[in-house]
Amino acid sequence: EPLGPLHAAWQTGSGWKVETLEPGGVGESIMTASGDVAFCFYVKRTDAGEREVRCRRLKDGKWGPSELLAAGPFRINHLAAPQTCPPSYACVLYDEFIDMAKRRTVTSAVRFIRVPNK
Repeated sequence: EPLGPLHAAWQTGSGWKVETLEPGGVGESIMTASGDVAFCFYVKRTDAGEREVRCRRLKDGKWGPSELLAAGPFRINHLAAPQTCPPSYACVLYDEFIDMAKRRTVTSAVRFIRVPNK
């Protein structure tokens, strides 16, 4: 899986603004909107090799801190999110694969996380 930094770009009245949200270790990412807030969901790989599903919120031109939504020894194949969510929450869906090496099987699950729009 390709990993790198997470950069976000958004349009302002005078052009584009770009900000680095994570310096490295980020795989897939996706954006959605809920009310007047933009949400950036992304997968970050930890130094221990686990994956974390995280989000950052853009409100009033400022990014909030990274929020941990889920973590574990799974591999995430794909993130998905509606283009626009209801005003009260944003959501992200992802599929995870857990390698049960000792049993020589792979389990998979599709997950849904609903994040309140604070």
